[in-house]
Amino acid sequence: MRTMDMPPVYEQPGSLILPLEIRLDKRLCPEVIDCIDDGLSVYSSAYRYAFSRIDHGQRNLNQLTKDLQYKYGLKSRAANSIARDAKARHQAGLELARVQAKNLRASILRKKKRLKKLKKTVEEKSREAAAGRLGHHELSHYRRQKHDLWRLGQLIPRLEAKLKRWKKDIENRHV
Repeated sequence: MRTMDMPPVYEQPGSLILPLEIRLDKRLCPEVIDCIDDGLSVYSSAYRYAFSRIDHGQRNLNQLTKDLQYKYGLKSRAANSIARDAKARHQAGLELARVQAKNLRASILRKKKRLKKLKKTVEEKSREAAAGRLGHHELSHYRRQKHDLWRLGQLIPRLEAKLKRWKKDIENRHV
């Protein structure tokens, strides 16, 4: 006999919360499914609106909550929940952007160091290649190094431009 997986139980002072999953058959209860779809579409529209307003600089959550209530016909509790959730996700997105910018900056520094080292190696190999002192294997390795040098020369400016855009977005608090 197969045992059913029990959902995790969450304890809060004075109560237990059990997650519940319901599967509805579209043929048996289309009205309920339509009602849920309508509710989710209103929620997602309100959430996108709230996130956009926060991303464009609105700081006052009380005013945003009132706007959501008026525009989408939500109760104050639902509108407040949406506004706070949007603000929290916006903050998380900003923090992620800061971490990614830091990692990109470190990556650019590593690539610049590699470029400098590779330039020195290619210059030495080019003198040997011009004198005809490289074997077949060394010559193909030299060509690969030249290609890597060219590729890094193309990549580093693109990454620097990307970092510049990210810094501007972080300063403007855009996610």
